[in-house]
Amino acid sequence: MAYCSKCGNKLKSTEKFCTSCGSKLNESRKVSKKEQLTTKNVIPNNSVENKKSNAKNLLIYYFLLNIPLYILNIGFDEIIGVQIFSLVIFVTFLIRAKKEKLINWFMKIIFVLQLILVFSIFMTQSEYLFANFFASLITLSLLGLFIITLILLFKGNKTQ
Repeated sequence: MAYCSKCGNKLKSTEKFCTSCGSKLNESRKVSKKEQLTTKNVIPNNSVENKKSNAKNLLIYYFLLNIPLYILNIGFDEIIGVQIFSLVIFVTFLIRAKKEKLINWFMKIIFVLQLILVFSIFMTQSEYLFANFFASLITLSLLGLFIITLILLFKGNKTQ
């Protein structure tokens, strides 16, 4: 049994054209099954690593958005809850850094709880958006944290 060299489709000896890609068989040399298997193994499959690195990048943005909340937290008790959730996610991220699926069910539960908390804080802080620089920075950090958390929750390990 021969295979097309362009697409790898199985070919009958009587066919003049590949039924899959349409290339002429006399133009494309027929490839044996052994060569076909070695050719498939040579092609790198980086999609899992790309998804993992993109999820890692989103988590890095997530942690960067937490920095102003840690620095500027002056008497906001509600933001301490956001910081605790962020610390739990950070520790879980460090534990699961080598795993194929970076975000697991535990992290998703924490993301949902943090989304609820961040949304409620954002709604109360939004009236102080332009009151002063620090209040604006905290409010915008909360908004960014809300958006990144939504992306991580719904796309998570599937980000591309």
